[in-house]
Amino acid sequence: MCAVEREDRRLLAYIRCTHNRKVEYMKTDMYIYKKKVVNGEITDQNILAQCAVKIDSYYQRLNRENIENWSAKDVVKFITNENEQIPFYPFCNQFISKMINNNRERTAKNYNIALNSFRAFFGENINFQDIKSMKVKQWIETLKNTARAKEMYPTLINTCLINIKVKETSCLTLDIKTTLISTGR
Repeated sequence: MCAVEREDRRLLAYIRCTHNRKVEYMKTDMYIYKKKVVNGEITDQNILAQCAVKIDSYYQRLNRENIENWSAKDVVKFITNENEQIPFYPFCNQFISKMINNNRERTAKNYNIALNSFRAFFGENINFQDIKSMKVKQWIETLKNTARAKEMYPTLINTCLINIKVKETSCLTLDIKTTLISTGR
């Protein structure tokens, strides 16, 4: 993390993103008083904690992507794009495929049936952000005429989501250590 001094003597905090040995900076909405920066290091624990939370959310988003061949600019662009839409069905299909690969075809068939019911209600293209609890309750309500489906399908969809694993990426560093960048004002 670094900071740039403003006219009111406060410093704007930046998060430094290092990827494939290239560095880019991302603005934050946090300001620090100059006295909270010592030898280019931010000492304000509140600011450091807030940045750590942001960085953790960035890691979570990036770990779902293959960023190995991205530039540092691409990583920053992806991180700062808050409108990322994450498709739901590919995650479920991946989980079901793993079951089939582990010779669990019969169990995978139940998951496929549950997913098809979910797809019939929600539509073909749905993102995680579009799945709301009220809609899920409505979907479960449509299953009320079949006791097995009403009990099993929501459980299977939930299990599918719980067991989805994301790839780990080790070629990215987001740093909260700071250096002071002077703008010459």
